[in-house]
Amino acid sequence: MNGALHVRVGAAVGLLFFLVGGIAPQANSWYASVPGLSLSGVRPSAAEPEAMRVQPVPPALDPAALLWRAETWRAEGETEAALRLYREVGLLAPGTVVAGRSAVGMAHAWLELGQPLSATQVLSAALALLPEGERLRGEFLLADALRQAGMCASAIPFYLRYREAGTALDDLVAERLASCYRELGAYTRAAEEFECAAGKDRTLSEQVGMLEEAATDWWRAGAYDRALATLERILAVARKAWYRARILYRTGEVLRDAGRTDEAYARWEEALTSYPDTVGASWAADALLAAGRPVEAYAVARAYRAAGRPREAIPWFERALREQAAPESALRLALAETRAEAGDVEGAAAELMNLVRDDPGNPAWPLRIARLWAEAGETERAAEAYAQVAARFPGRPEAAEALWEQGRCLEELGQDSDALSAYLALMERFPQHGRARDAAFRAGLLCYRQGEYGRAAALWEGNDSRLALWRGLALARVGRLAEARVAWEEATAQEGYAAARARELLGGMGSFGALRGRFIAPGPNEGQAEAETWLEDRFGRPFSPTLPLEVRNDSLFVRGKELLALGYAEEARGPFALLVERFRYDGPALYALALFLREEGLHALSIRAGERLLALLGKPEEEVPPFLLRIVYPAPYAERVARECWSEQLDPLAFLAMVRQESRFDRYATSWAEARGLTQVIPSTGAGIAVQLDYPAFRVEDLYRPALSLRFGAWYLGEQQRMFGGRLFPALAAYNAGPGNARRWAGGSTVVVDPDLFYEAIDFTETRDYVERIYTSYWTYRRLYAVIR
Repeated sequence: MNGALHVRVGAAVGLLFFLVGGIAPQANSWYASVPGLSLSGVRPSAAEPEAMRVQPVPPALDPAALLWRAETWRAEGETEAALRLYREVGLLAPGTVVAGRSAVGMAHAWLELGQPLSATQVLSAALALLPEGERLRGEFLLADALRQAGMCASAIPFYLRYREAGTALDDLVAERLASCYRELGAYTRAAEEFECAAGKDRTLSEQVGMLEEAATDWWRAGAYDRALATLERILAVARKAWYRARILYRTGEVLRDAGRTDEAYARWEEALTSYPDTVGASWAADALLAAGRPVEAYAVARAYRAAGRPREAIPWFERALREQAAPESALRLALAETRAEAGDVEGAAAELMNLVRDDPGNPAWPLRIARLWAEAGETERAAEAYAQVAARFPGRPEAAEALWEQGRCLEELGQDSDALSAYLALMERFPQHGRARDAAFRAGLLCYRQGEYGRAAALWEGNDSRLALWRGLALARVGRLAEARVAWEEATAQEGYAAARARELLGGMGSFGALRGRFIAPGPNEGQAEAETWLEDRFGRPFSPTLPLEVRNDSLFVRGKELLALGYAEEARGPFALLVERFRYDGPALYALALFLREEGLHALSIRAGERLLALLGKPEEEVPPFLLRIVYPAPYAERVARECWSEQLDPLAFLAMVRQESRFDRYATSWAEARGLTQVIPSTGAGIAVQLDYPAFRVEDLYRPALSLRFGAWYLGEQQRMFGGRLFPALAAYNAGPGNARRWAGGSTVVVDPDLFYEAIDFTETRDYVERIYTSYWTYRRLYAVIR
């Protein structure tokens, strides 16, 4: 997709022209009675952009087929193209049910483009064309569009009609009504609806979230007793310390406003003393101090530290130390750590030195000082401090840890010979310690980098797959290829990244990320009968794609189906995720659910159901029929993936493995870092890509559109691959952690001669796991899908 295909979406009224002519006279008078809704005066817009003007359509075109195509394009995120087709359907079949359905699809498209007013205009004209059941669903969509357009008074009657007709979504309707009443300032009605929204078929966190909203509106309405009763309901089920502290603080606020100050103080004191290591406790401390109430110094110190306010915490720790509010060692350690968090590393070290003087025989304190320097980036001082610990406590287990950390610091400083000495000392003095094997690996790696391949191979003796992989690499370097292959065969006996890499080196599988061309996905039912027979043999129960009756009758399934019928796949994920968990030990149910969810485009949940099924089997992937593996390793958006990968010269199966790792093919996925969509592009990166690809109309919400997400993700990965000379390993690392970190792991260069050394240089656990999982998934994709040039 590019900017030329992206149309301006402001000229919504013009889209009504194809509908209003045949629809407005049939509009039910009830709609006209809804506040704020009117069909009068609707005219085509002279400002309609050229991209939205439909060219003459041959009369032989089937409106139903065009509607199906429009729905497909919208599902893939080609929203503007879908809008054009929806309009064509209206022109071909005015005044028909198909035209009404097309208007519903168009309304969804406008909402996806952030144009709720356009959606309301389209739907208002078309609802009368729909059969009763579909009309009710259309009214629900219209209510959502009105609410998003700020027309809450107009939305409420439609929500009420939908609820009165009978629905499995009472709680979701109540939540929407509550938001409308709140917007209108009707806080009592809002609170009542929020309490109704805390339905039993929602997760506990969703239920308490709705109750918290209800308490807020009871509070705003001045109904303090109702607010307090609702907060008590939350406290009765809340278990997490941070959340209990927050609710206790809010309870105190309500009590204060109700004039019950002594009870408010009691609740704040409970939050502070019972849950001091929480942000809510810091709010309680602020409230108590503002009221001039006495507080426990140690609790206040811990609360401010937990809230990320270390400078405010320091004097309270000092006061607690004077008051001997806790064991001195614990207080001094906490004070040292808090000084470090405030940026006073020297002060933190001085505080720890007090502990060393008071308890000279305890290696924990000098070891903590060494770690303090390492965390502060004072690598030389850290290496020296670790060396002192190892020398002062030569026979203690802490000495082994100190030698290990000393070696890592020395490596960071480029002092490889000294680092090697530290690792060898650890291996010699502590051969049974858990760090001995890690030290052997690092020592071997240092020798390997220095060209001492024979010595490296000797250090890598052992039955660990990682050691065997590298032993083979070292032996291959000195021409001992037969011995290298033996080592790699040894590595393949296990699972994981090292085993997969050894298989690649043994040959016969091709090279990672080297395929170019179109991949061929087998038919959706290919191998299904054989897979079901295989499952029946192992479970002793019949398997079928038909959902069992107990699944179809489950309230969670009924909710999910209704949400899908409304066109709300994003919200349907919630009940279906709970449903998969509910049947996680039922093989036939998981199998049928996996197929159903795949058919509905809920690929992440289909993968989860498939993984649960394979976990019940306990079989290695090599023994699982390909049909079942394709559930867990799917290839949705196949044509689009192939096209984008060809454009960017990417291996399409590697790209599929990456998308699977990023989002499990969940188009609505959002990470803690606000990365969004199939390829998990963060908004700032997306804005930069949009400039490069000449996509001027970019909105952050566009990242949830599969077509755009795949385009942006493929382009960005392709850019990283080109930067690193066609190497996929560093490109993936750059995609996850940024090109700057990838260059650092490549030794400050964009030239990666040895991908194995590059992989071992990655010092972010998340990025190592990311690259490992994509690499291992890739070979499964290679087994399941063919690629032709």
